[in-house]
Amino acid sequence: MTHVPEAHKRVKEALDEDEQELVRFIADRARPNLLDWWVKMAKTVDKELVLVPVLPAAFKKGNVPVLEWCKSHPEVVDAYNNGKPKEEMDDWALEFAVKGKLLDWIDSLGIATFRVEHWPASQAGCVAGDTRALQWLLNKRCLVGSQRQLLAAAAEANDLEVLEWIIEHVDSSSPAATSWPAVQDDPFIGACIHSDVKIFDWLFAHGFQLDVGKPGKYLEFAGGNQVQVLEWLVSHLTVTNQQLKSAFSAAFRKARSAHVLNWWKHQLEARGMSARGTVADTWYYQDHCNVELWDWWLNKAGPMTTFLPELGGPCPSVCRSVPAQCTPTACVAILQLWHDAGLDLNPVACITAASTVGNLGALDWFLGKVSLDVFVKTFSLRECIVGLVPGCTYSAKTLLWWWANVPQLRGWTGGHVNCGTIEDPISAHIVAAMLKLPGVSMPDLKTLSQRGNVAMLKYIKDCRKDLMDTVNVNNVLVAASQGISVRALDWWMTQSGLHISACPQSFVAGEVALEENIRAWWLQSGLCPDGIAEYMGMSEDEEDEDGWW
Repeated sequence: MTHVPEAHKRVKEALDEDEQELVRFIADRARPNLLDWWVKMAKTVDKELVLVPVLPAAFKKGNVPVLEWCKSHPEVVDAYNNGKPKEEMDDWALEFAVKGKLLDWIDSLGIATFRVEHWPASQAGCVAGDTRALQWLLNKRCLVGSQRQLLAAAAEANDLEVLEWIIEHVDSSSPAATSWPAVQDDPFIGACIHSDVKIFDWLFAHGFQLDVGKPGKYLEFAGGNQVQVLEWLVSHLTVTNQQLKSAFSAAFRKARSAHVLNWWKHQLEARGMSARGTVADTWYYQDHCNVELWDWWLNKAGPMTTFLPELGGPCPSVCRSVPAQCTPTACVAILQLWHDAGLDLNPVACITAASTVGNLGALDWFLGKVSLDVFVKTFSLRECIVGLVPGCTYSAKTLLWWWANVPQLRGWTGGHVNCGTIEDPISAHIVAAMLKLPGVSMPDLKTLSQRGNVAMLKYIKDCRKDLMDTVNVNNVLVAASQGISVRALDWWMTQSGLHISACPQSFVAGEVALEENIRAWWLQSGLCPDGIAEYMGMSEDEEDEDGWW
Protein backbone atom coordinates (compact mmCIF):
# COMPACT_ATOMS: atom_id res chain seq x y z
CA MET A 1 0.00 0.00 0.00
CA THR A 2 1.24 3.50 -0.79
CA HIS A 3 1.23 4.61 2.82
CA VAL A 4 3.74 1.99 4.00
CA PRO A 5 7.00 3.78 3.04
CA GLU A 6 5.80 6.98 4.71
CA ALA A 7 4.83 5.06 7.86
CA HIS A 8 8.24 3.39 7.98
CA LYS A 9 9.89 6.78 7.58
CA ARG A 10 7.94 8.14 10.54
CA VAL A 11 8.80 5.11 12.67
CA LYS A 12 12.48 5.56 11.89
CA GLU A 13 12.31 9.28 12.71
CA ALA A 14 10.70 8.52 16.06
CA LEU A 15 13.33 5.94 16.95
CA ASP A 16 16.17 8.17 15.82
CA GLU A 17 14.96 11.15 17.84
CA ASP A 18 14.73 9.59 21.30
CA GLU A 19 14.31 5.85 21.22
CA GLN A 20 15.03 5.26 24.90
CA GLU A 21 12.53 7.91 26.03
CA LEU A 22 9.91 6.35 23.75
CA VAL A 23 10.47 2.89 25.24
CA ARG A 24 10.44 4.29 28.78
CA PHE A 25 7.17 6.12 28.06
CA ILE A 26 5.46 2.92 26.88
CA ALA A 27 6.76 0.82 29.79
CA ASP A 28 5.63 3.51 32.26
CA ARG A 29 2.09 3.11 31.02
CA ALA A 30 1.92 -0.70 31.20
CA ARG A 31 1.27 -1.20 27.49
CA PRO A 32 2.82 -4.54 26.47
CA ASN A 33 0.87 -4.49 23.19
CA LEU A 34 2.60 -1.25 22.18
CA LEU A 35 5.98 -2.70 23.13
CA ASP A 36 5.22 -5.63 20.81
CA TRP A 37 4.25 -3.23 18.06
CA TRP A 38 7.40 -1.12 18.37
CA VAL A 39 9.64 -4.21 18.48
CA LYS A 40 8.03 -5.38 15.25
CA MET A 41 8.14 -1.98 13.56
CA ALA A 42 11.77 -1.37 14.53
CA LYS A 43 12.72 -4.49 12.60
CA THR A 44 10.98 -3.18 9.47
CA VAL A 45 13.44 -0.27 9.44
CA ASP A 46 16.43 -2.52 10.21
CA LYS A 47 16.71 -1.48 13.85
CA GLU A 48 16.73 -3.43 17.08
CA LEU A 49 14.66 -1.62 19.69
CA VAL A 50 16.78 -0.49 22.65
CA LEU A 51 15.12 -2.39 25.49
CA VAL A 52 17.41 -1.39 28.37
CA PRO A 53 14.95 1.20 29.83
CA VAL A 54 12.04 -1.27 30.02
CA LEU A 55 12.92 -2.89 33.34
CA PRO A 56 13.77 0.26 35.34
CA ALA A 57 10.60 1.94 34.04
CA ALA A 58 8.42 -1.06 34.87
CA PHE A 59 9.84 -1.40 38.40
CA LYS A 60 9.61 2.36 39.00
CA LYS A 61 5.89 2.39 38.21
CA GLY A 62 5.17 -1.06 39.65
CA ASN A 63 3.86 -2.16 36.25
CA VAL A 64 3.40 -5.89 36.71
CA PRO A 65 1.86 -6.35 33.19
CA VAL A 66 5.15 -5.19 31.67
CA LEU A 67 7.13 -7.48 34.00
CA GLU A 68 4.86 -10.35 32.91
CA TRP A 69 5.59 -9.39 29.31
CA CYS A 70 9.32 -9.61 30.03
CA LYS A 71 8.90 -13.29 30.96
CA SER A 72 8.16 -14.11 27.34
CA HIS A 73 10.77 -11.66 26.05
CA PRO A 74 14.08 -12.73 27.59
CA GLU A 75 15.87 -10.33 25.27
CA VAL A 76 14.70 -7.51 27.56
CA VAL A 77 16.54 -8.95 30.56
CA ASP A 78 19.57 -9.73 28.39
CA ALA A 79 19.62 -6.13 27.17
CA TYR A 80 19.51 -4.80 30.72
CA ASN A 81 22.07 -7.25 32.10
CA ASN A 82 24.52 -6.78 29.24
CA GLY A 83 23.79 -3.22 28.13
CA LYS A 84 25.77 -0.06 28.57
CA PRO A 85 27.59 0.57 31.89
CA LYS A 86 25.07 1.12 34.65
CA GLU A 87 26.95 4.23 35.77
CA GLU A 88 25.63 5.90 32.60
CA MET A 89 21.98 5.07 33.35
CA ASP A 90 19.48 7.38 35.04
CA ASP A 91 17.50 4.61 36.76
CA TRP A 92 18.21 1.08 37.96
CA ALA A 93 15.86 -1.81 38.55
CA LEU A 94 17.01 -2.85 42.04
CA GLU A 95 16.20 0.37 43.91
CA PHE A 96 12.64 0.46 42.57
CA ALA A 97 12.19 -3.24 43.20
CA VAL A 98 12.95 -2.55 46.87
CA LYS A 99 10.63 0.45 47.02
CA GLY A 100 7.81 -1.43 45.30
CA LYS A 101 8.30 -4.72 47.18
CA LEU A 102 9.00 -6.43 43.85
CA LEU A 103 12.26 -8.22 44.66
CA ASP A 104 10.72 -11.59 43.76
CA TRP A 105 10.65 -10.35 40.17
CA ILE A 106 14.41 -9.75 40.27
CA ASP A 107 14.80 -13.44 41.05
CA SER A 108 12.16 -14.83 38.70
CA LEU A 109 13.39 -12.84 35.69
CA GLY A 110 17.06 -13.45 36.42
CA ILE A 111 17.93 -9.75 36.55
CA ALA A 112 21.54 -9.01 37.41
CA THR A 113 22.42 -6.47 40.09
CA PHE A 114 25.25 -3.97 39.82
CA ARG A 115 27.48 -2.27 42.35
CA VAL A 116 26.29 1.23 41.43
CA GLU A 117 22.71 0.39 42.48
CA HIS A 118 23.57 -1.35 45.76
CA TRP A 119 23.65 1.77 47.94
CA PRO A 120 20.41 3.33 46.58
CA ALA A 121 18.68 -0.01 47.16
CA SER A 122 20.16 -0.40 50.66
CA GLN A 123 19.12 3.12 51.60
CA ALA A 124 15.60 2.57 50.24
CA GLY A 125 15.18 -0.60 52.31
CA CYS A 126 16.30 1.19 55.47
CA VAL A 127 14.06 4.23 54.97
CA ALA A 128 11.11 1.91 54.38
CA GLY A 129 11.94 -0.12 57.50
CA ASP A 130 11.75 -3.24 55.32
CA THR A 131 13.81 -5.94 57.04
CA ARG A 132 12.70 -8.52 54.45
CA ALA A 133 14.25 -6.41 51.68
CA LEU A 134 17.39 -5.85 53.75
CA GLN A 135 17.72 -9.59 54.33
CA TRP A 136 17.33 -10.21 50.59
CA LEU A 137 20.04 -7.63 49.84
CA LEU A 138 22.31 -9.19 52.47
CA ASN A 139 21.84 -12.68 51.05
CA LYS A 140 22.69 -11.40 47.56
CA ARG A 141 25.71 -9.45 48.85
CA CYS A 142 24.02 -6.22 47.74
CA LEU A 143 23.69 -4.63 51.18
CA VAL A 144 26.30 -1.89 51.42
CA GLY A 145 27.07 1.06 53.67
CA SER A 146 28.53 1.41 57.12
CA GLN A 147 26.49 0.56 60.17
CA ARG A 148 26.09 4.27 60.94
CA GLN A 149 24.97 5.09 57.40
CA LEU A 150 22.35 2.36 57.43
CA LEU A 151 21.14 3.39 60.88
CA ALA A 152 20.91 7.02 59.73
CA ALA A 153 18.62 5.97 56.88
CA ALA A 154 16.64 3.53 59.02
CA ALA A 155 16.05 6.07 61.80
CA GLU A 156 13.62 7.84 59.45
CA ALA A 157 11.35 4.78 59.57
CA ASN A 158 10.63 5.29 63.30
CA ASP A 159 10.83 1.51 63.72
CA LEU A 160 13.02 -0.10 66.40
CA GLU A 161 12.88 -3.48 64.64
CA VAL A 162 14.88 -2.31 61.63
CA LEU A 163 17.47 -0.64 63.89
CA GLU A 164 17.87 -3.88 65.85
CA TRP A 165 18.21 -5.80 62.57
CA ILE A 166 21.04 -3.55 61.40
CA ILE A 167 22.92 -3.83 64.70
CA GLU A 168 22.58 -7.61 64.55
CA HIS A 169 23.50 -8.13 60.88
CA VAL A 170 25.90 -5.29 59.99
CA ASP A 171 29.29 -5.09 61.65
CA SER A 172 30.43 -1.75 63.01
CA SER A 173 33.58 -2.06 60.88
CA SER A 174 31.67 -2.35 57.57
CA PRO A 175 33.02 0.11 54.99
CA ALA A 176 31.08 3.28 54.21
CA ALA A 177 29.26 3.83 50.94
CA THR A 178 30.47 6.81 48.95
CA SER A 179 28.16 6.73 45.93
CA TRP A 180 25.00 8.62 44.98
CA PRO A 181 22.56 9.44 46.51
CA ALA A 182 24.17 11.67 49.10
CA VAL A 183 25.26 9.74 52.14
CA GLN A 184 25.15 11.02 55.70
CA ASP A 185 26.05 8.89 58.68
CA ASP A 186 24.40 10.65 61.63
CA PRO A 187 21.50 8.50 62.88
CA PHE A 188 20.17 11.41 64.93
CA ILE A 189 19.58 13.47 61.77
CA GLY A 190 17.46 10.64 60.39
CA ALA A 191 15.58 10.39 63.67
CA CYS A 192 14.88 14.12 63.70
CA ILE A 193 12.88 13.88 60.48
CA HIS A 194 10.05 11.57 61.50
CA SER A 195 10.80 9.65 64.66
CA ASP A 196 9.62 9.53 68.26
CA VAL A 197 11.75 9.95 71.38
CA LYS A 198 12.04 6.15 71.58
CA ILE A 199 14.45 6.23 68.61
CA PHE A 200 16.65 8.85 70.28
CA ASP A 201 16.70 6.87 73.52
CA TRP A 202 17.58 3.69 71.61
CA LEU A 203 20.48 5.40 69.82
CA PHE A 204 21.78 6.81 73.09
CA ALA A 205 21.48 3.41 74.77
CA HIS A 206 23.58 1.86 71.98
CA GLY A 207 26.42 4.32 72.41
CA PHE A 208 25.67 6.85 69.67
CA GLN A 209 26.38 10.48 70.54
CA LEU A 210 24.99 13.78 69.27
CA ASP A 211 27.43 15.99 67.36
CA VAL A 212 27.78 18.94 69.73
CA GLY A 213 28.96 21.08 66.82
CA LYS A 214 25.61 21.12 65.01
CA PRO A 215 22.75 21.64 67.47
CA GLY A 216 21.07 24.05 65.06
CA LYS A 217 21.02 21.39 62.35
CA TYR A 218 19.25 18.93 64.65
CA LEU A 219 16.66 21.52 65.62
CA GLU A 220 16.13 22.47 61.99
CA PHE A 221 15.43 18.88 60.93
CA ALA A 222 13.23 18.27 63.97
CA GLY A 223 11.44 21.61 63.73
CA GLY A 224 8.03 20.21 62.84
CA ASN A 225 8.34 17.10 64.98
CA GLN A 226 6.84 16.48 68.39
CA VAL A 227 7.58 18.81 71.28
CA GLN A 228 8.96 15.81 73.17
CA VAL A 229 11.66 15.42 70.49
CA LEU A 230 12.53 19.11 70.59
CA GLU A 231 12.72 19.00 74.38
CA TRP A 232 14.93 15.91 74.21
CA LEU A 233 17.31 17.71 71.88
CA VAL A 234 17.66 20.90 73.93
CA SER A 235 18.13 18.84 77.09
CA HIS A 236 21.07 17.00 75.49
CA LEU A 237 22.63 19.93 73.62
CA THR A 238 24.02 23.35 74.39
CA VAL A 239 22.28 25.71 71.99
CA THR A 240 23.46 29.30 71.59
CA ASN A 241 21.09 32.14 70.73
CA GLN A 242 22.52 32.40 67.24
CA GLN A 243 22.14 28.66 66.63
CA LEU A 244 18.54 28.76 67.81
CA LYS A 245 17.74 31.72 65.59
CA SER A 246 19.42 30.09 62.59
CA ALA A 247 17.27 27.00 63.02
CA PHE A 248 14.09 29.00 63.61
CA SER A 249 13.04 29.88 60.06
CA ALA A 250 13.35 26.41 58.53
CA ALA A 251 11.99 24.67 61.61
CA PHE A 252 9.00 26.97 62.04
CA ARG A 253 7.74 26.19 58.52
CA LYS A 254 7.52 22.51 59.39
CA ALA A 255 5.34 22.89 62.47
CA ARG A 256 1.90 21.31 62.15
CA SER A 257 0.42 22.02 65.57
CA ALA A 258 -0.01 25.01 67.84
CA HIS A 259 1.81 23.01 70.53
CA VAL A 260 5.01 23.04 68.44
CA LEU A 261 4.53 26.68 67.45
CA ASN A 262 4.22 27.68 71.09
CA TRP A 263 7.37 25.74 71.92
CA TRP A 264 9.37 27.76 69.40
CA LYS A 265 7.80 31.04 70.49
CA HIS A 266 8.60 30.37 74.15
CA GLN A 267 12.17 29.32 73.36
CA LEU A 268 12.78 32.63 71.62
CA GLU A 269 11.00 34.74 74.23
CA ALA A 270 12.84 33.03 77.09
CA ARG A 271 16.09 34.27 75.58
CA GLY A 272 14.76 37.77 74.96
CA MET A 273 14.72 37.23 71.21
CA SER A 274 12.13 38.44 68.70
CA ALA A 275 10.72 36.42 65.84
CA ARG A 276 9.69 39.53 63.93
CA GLY A 277 12.70 39.56 61.64
CA THR A 278 12.07 36.08 60.32
CA VAL A 279 8.29 35.82 60.18
CA ALA A 280 8.21 36.64 56.47
CA ASP A 281 10.45 33.64 55.84
CA THR A 282 8.27 31.32 57.90
CA TRP A 283 4.88 32.21 56.41
CA TYR A 284 3.73 28.86 55.08
CA TYR A 285 0.32 28.20 56.50
CA GLN A 286 -1.92 29.91 53.97
CA ASP A 287 -2.02 26.66 51.98
CA HIS A 288 -3.06 24.55 54.96
CA CYS A 289 -6.58 23.91 56.19
CA ASN A 290 -5.56 23.62 59.82
CA VAL A 291 -7.85 25.76 61.96
CA GLU A 292 -5.58 25.36 64.98
CA LEU A 293 -2.62 26.85 63.12
CA TRP A 294 -4.65 29.77 61.77
CA ASP A 295 -6.01 30.49 65.23
CA TRP A 296 -2.48 30.50 66.60
CA TRP A 297 -1.20 32.90 63.94
CA LEU A 298 -4.13 35.26 64.37
CA ASN A 299 -4.72 35.16 68.11
CA LYS A 300 -1.70 33.74 69.93
CA ALA A 301 1.41 34.67 67.96
CA GLY A 302 1.80 37.99 69.74
CA PRO A 303 3.91 40.60 67.93
CA MET A 304 4.14 38.40 64.85
CA THR A 305 0.44 39.00 64.11
CA THR A 306 1.27 42.53 62.93
CA PHE A 307 2.95 41.02 59.88
CA LEU A 308 -0.15 39.15 58.67
CA PRO A 309 -1.76 41.84 56.47
CA GLU A 310 1.32 42.22 54.28
CA LEU A 311 1.88 38.46 54.07
CA GLY A 312 -1.53 37.66 52.58
CA GLY A 313 -4.57 35.76 53.71
CA PRO A 314 -5.89 32.24 53.37
CA CYS A 315 -7.78 32.88 50.13
CA PRO A 316 -8.07 31.52 47.63
CA SER A 317 -6.17 28.49 48.93
CA VAL A 318 -8.60 27.18 51.53
CA CYS A 319 -11.65 28.03 49.41
CA ARG A 320 -10.42 26.03 46.43
CA SER A 321 -9.51 22.97 48.53
CA VAL A 322 -11.65 19.91 47.91
CA PRO A 323 -13.31 18.30 50.98
CA ALA A 324 -10.62 15.62 51.18
CA GLN A 325 -8.06 18.38 51.81
CA CYS A 326 -10.18 20.84 53.76
CA THR A 327 -13.64 20.17 55.15
CA PRO A 328 -16.30 22.86 54.55
CA THR A 329 -16.47 23.40 58.31
CA ALA A 330 -12.71 24.01 58.54
CA CYS A 331 -12.78 26.35 55.56
CA VAL A 332 -15.54 28.52 57.03
CA ALA A 333 -13.84 28.52 60.45
CA ILE A 334 -10.62 29.84 58.89
CA LEU A 335 -12.49 32.53 56.96
CA GLN A 336 -14.24 33.58 60.16
CA LEU A 337 -10.96 33.77 62.08
CA TRP A 338 -9.46 36.03 59.44
CA HIS A 339 -12.60 38.17 59.29
CA ASP A 340 -12.72 38.52 63.10
CA ALA A 341 -9.13 39.76 63.01
CA GLY A 342 -10.27 42.64 60.77
CA LEU A 343 -8.08 41.57 57.85
CA ASP A 344 -8.85 41.60 54.11
CA LEU A 345 -9.98 38.33 52.52
CA ASN A 346 -9.94 39.26 48.80
CA PRO A 347 -13.55 38.13 48.32
CA VAL A 348 -13.47 38.05 44.50
CA ALA A 349 -10.62 35.54 44.51
CA CYS A 350 -12.22 33.52 47.30
CA ILE A 351 -15.66 33.39 45.66
CA THR A 352 -14.15 32.32 42.33
CA ALA A 353 -12.10 29.61 44.03
CA ALA A 354 -15.08 28.32 46.01
CA SER A 355 -17.26 28.25 42.89
CA THR A 356 -14.79 26.17 40.89
CA VAL A 357 -14.79 23.34 43.45
CA GLY A 358 -18.41 23.62 44.59
CA ASN A 359 -17.55 24.91 48.06
CA LEU A 360 -21.09 26.08 48.89
CA GLY A 361 -20.26 26.57 52.57
CA ALA A 362 -17.76 29.28 51.67
CA LEU A 363 -20.21 30.86 49.21
CA ASP A 364 -22.90 30.94 51.91
CA TRP A 365 -20.44 32.53 54.32
CA PHE A 366 -19.48 35.28 51.86
CA LEU A 367 -23.16 35.89 51.04
CA GLY A 368 -23.57 37.21 54.56
CA LYS A 369 -20.39 39.30 54.47
CA VAL A 370 -20.24 41.13 51.12
CA SER A 371 -22.76 42.80 48.82
CA LEU A 372 -24.33 41.04 45.84
CA ASP A 373 -22.44 43.48 43.62
CA VAL A 374 -19.24 41.64 44.56
CA PHE A 375 -20.79 38.37 43.40
CA VAL A 376 -21.91 39.94 40.12
CA LYS A 377 -18.40 41.32 39.58
CA THR A 378 -16.93 37.87 40.26
CA PHE A 379 -19.30 36.11 37.86
CA SER A 380 -18.47 38.52 35.04
CA LEU A 381 -14.69 38.41 35.29
CA ARG A 382 -13.05 38.36 31.90
CA GLU A 383 -10.50 35.72 32.90
CA CYS A 384 -10.00 33.12 35.59
CA ILE A 385 -7.90 34.35 38.49
CA VAL A 386 -4.37 33.04 38.18
CA GLY A 387 -3.59 30.06 40.40
CA LEU A 388 -7.11 28.66 40.62
CA VAL A 389 -8.47 25.38 39.30
CA PRO A 390 -7.74 25.16 35.53
CA GLY A 391 -10.73 26.22 33.47
CA CYS A 392 -12.67 27.69 36.42
CA THR A 393 -15.63 25.47 35.47
CA TYR A 394 -18.63 25.71 37.81
CA SER A 395 -20.46 22.49 38.66
CA ALA A 396 -24.24 22.09 38.45
CA LYS A 397 -24.64 22.54 42.20
CA THR A 398 -22.59 25.74 42.04
CA LEU A 399 -24.71 27.10 39.19
CA LEU A 400 -27.88 26.28 41.13
CA TRP A 401 -26.47 28.17 44.10
CA TRP A 402 -25.82 31.23 41.93
CA TRP A 403 -29.32 31.00 40.42
CA ALA A 404 -30.94 30.80 43.87
CA ASN A 405 -28.85 33.43 45.63
CA VAL A 406 -27.84 36.04 43.04
CA PRO A 407 -31.04 36.88 41.12
CA GLN A 408 -29.31 39.76 39.31
CA LEU A 409 -27.59 37.19 37.10
CA ARG A 410 -30.78 35.74 35.64
CA GLY A 411 -30.87 36.83 32.02
CA TRP A 412 -27.54 38.58 32.46
CA THR A 413 -26.67 40.75 29.47
CA GLY A 414 -23.69 42.51 30.96
CA GLY A 415 -21.14 40.70 28.82
CA HIS A 416 -18.74 37.89 29.69
CA VAL A 417 -19.70 35.20 32.21
CA ASN A 418 -17.04 33.34 34.14
CA CYS A 419 -18.57 29.92 34.77
CA GLY A 420 -16.23 27.94 32.55
CA THR A 421 -16.97 25.27 29.97
CA ILE A 422 -20.25 23.39 30.46
CA GLU A 423 -19.76 19.63 30.15
CA ASP A 424 -22.95 18.07 31.56
CA PRO A 425 -26.64 18.40 30.58
CA ILE A 426 -27.82 19.54 34.01
CA SER A 427 -25.39 22.47 34.02
CA ALA A 428 -26.30 23.24 30.42
CA HIS A 429 -30.00 23.32 31.34
CA ILE A 430 -29.40 25.57 34.34
CA VAL A 431 -27.39 28.00 32.23
CA ALA A 432 -29.77 28.05 29.27
CA ALA A 433 -33.23 27.66 30.85
CA MET A 434 -32.83 29.03 34.38
CA LEU A 435 -30.04 31.58 34.35
CA LYS A 436 -30.76 32.28 30.65
CA LEU A 437 -27.13 33.14 29.97
CA PRO A 438 -26.07 33.48 26.32
CA GLY A 439 -22.74 32.45 24.91
CA VAL A 440 -21.58 30.01 27.59
CA SER A 441 -18.83 27.73 26.28
CA MET A 442 -19.40 24.01 25.61
CA PRO A 443 -16.93 21.41 24.28
CA ASP A 444 -17.21 20.70 20.55
CA LEU A 445 -18.78 17.46 19.31
CA LYS A 446 -15.39 15.97 18.49
CA THR A 447 -14.15 16.46 22.06
CA LEU A 448 -17.37 15.10 23.55
CA SER A 449 -17.13 12.03 21.31
CA GLN A 450 -13.52 11.38 22.25
CA ARG A 451 -14.42 11.62 25.95
CA GLY A 452 -17.47 9.39 25.50
CA ASN A 453 -19.73 12.11 26.90
CA VAL A 454 -22.97 10.66 25.54
CA ALA A 455 -25.13 12.67 27.93
CA MET A 456 -23.95 15.95 26.42
CA LEU A 457 -24.25 14.55 22.90
CA LYS A 458 -27.92 13.81 23.63
CA TYR A 459 -28.41 17.28 25.06
CA ILE A 460 -26.94 18.97 21.99
CA LYS A 461 -29.08 16.84 19.67
CA ASP A 462 -32.22 17.84 21.57
CA CYS A 463 -31.43 21.47 22.38
CA ARG A 464 -28.71 22.69 20.00
CA LYS A 465 -29.74 21.48 16.56
CA ASP A 466 -27.58 24.18 14.99
CA LEU A 467 -24.47 22.31 16.17
CA MET A 468 -25.75 18.97 14.87
CA ASP A 469 -26.47 20.47 11.45
CA THR A 470 -22.82 21.38 10.94
CA VAL A 471 -21.16 18.26 12.39
CA ASN A 472 -18.31 16.56 10.51
CA VAL A 473 -19.37 12.92 10.90
CA ASN A 474 -15.99 11.48 9.96
CA ASN A 475 -14.20 13.58 12.59
CA VAL A 476 -16.50 12.61 15.45
CA LEU A 477 -16.33 8.90 14.56
CA VAL A 478 -12.54 8.98 14.50
CA ALA A 479 -12.52 10.88 17.81
CA ALA A 480 -14.85 8.37 19.49
CA SER A 481 -12.70 5.50 18.20
CA GLN A 482 -9.45 7.06 19.42
CA GLY A 483 -11.12 7.77 22.75
CA ILE A 484 -12.01 4.05 22.95
CA SER A 485 -15.66 4.92 23.52
CA VAL A 486 -18.01 2.21 22.29
CA ARG A 487 -20.89 4.11 23.92
CA ALA A 488 -20.21 7.18 21.79
CA LEU A 489 -19.96 5.06 18.63
CA ASP A 490 -23.23 3.31 19.47
CA TRP A 491 -24.89 6.67 20.03
CA TRP A 492 -23.75 8.13 16.72
CA MET A 493 -24.85 4.99 14.92
CA THR A 494 -28.28 4.48 16.51
CA GLN A 495 -29.44 7.71 18.19
CA SER A 496 -27.86 10.70 16.47
CA GLY A 497 -30.38 10.70 13.63
CA LEU A 498 -27.55 10.89 11.10
CA HIS A 499 -27.02 8.41 8.28
CA ILE A 500 -23.65 6.68 8.60
CA SER A 501 -22.83 4.62 5.53
CA ALA A 502 -19.14 3.75 5.85
CA CYS A 503 -16.29 3.62 8.32
CA PRO A 504 -13.60 6.31 8.07
CA GLN A 505 -11.17 5.78 5.21
CA SER A 506 -8.23 6.32 7.58
CA PHE A 507 -9.23 3.07 9.34
CA VAL A 508 -9.39 1.13 6.09
CA ALA A 509 -5.91 2.39 5.19
CA GLY A 510 -4.42 1.55 8.60
CA GLU A 511 -3.51 5.17 9.33
CA VAL A 512 -5.10 5.25 12.80
CA ALA A 513 -4.28 3.00 15.78
CA LEU A 514 -7.37 1.17 17.06
CA GLU A 515 -7.76 -0.84 20.24
CA GLU A 516 -9.03 -4.37 19.68
CA ASN A 517 -12.53 -3.70 21.01
CA ILE A 518 -12.92 -0.68 18.71
CA ARG A 519 -11.61 -2.62 15.72
CA ALA A 520 -14.10 -5.39 16.51
CA TRP A 521 -16.93 -2.86 16.79
CA TRP A 522 -16.25 -1.48 13.33
CA LEU A 523 -15.85 -4.90 11.73
CA GLN A 524 -19.16 -6.03 13.26
CA SER A 525 -20.92 -2.83 12.16
CA GLY A 526 -20.96 -3.92 8.52
CA LEU A 527 -19.56 -0.55 7.48
CA CYS A 528 -16.08 -1.83 6.61
CA PRO A 529 -16.63 -4.38 3.81
CA ASP A 530 -12.98 -4.09 2.76
CA GLY A 531 -11.74 -4.73 6.30
CA ILE A 532 -9.38 -2.62 8.42
CA ALA A 533 -5.66 -2.62 7.67
CA GLU A 534 -3.05 -3.06 10.37
CA TYR A 535 -1.91 0.21 11.89
CA MET A 536 1.18 1.36 10.00
CA GLY A 537 2.27 4.44 11.91
CA MET A 538 1.02 7.18 14.21
CA SER A 539 -1.56 9.58 12.85
CA GLU A 540 -0.91 13.31 13.07
CA ASP A 541 -3.39 13.60 15.95
CA GLU A 542 -1.47 11.00 17.94
CA GLU A 543 1.85 12.67 17.15
CA ASP A 544 0.57 15.96 18.53
CA GLU A 545 -0.87 14.28 21.62
CA ASP A 546 2.14 12.19 22.57
CA GLY A 547 4.68 14.80 21.52
CA TRP A 548 7.36 12.34 20.47
CA TRP A 549 8.44 14.18 17.36
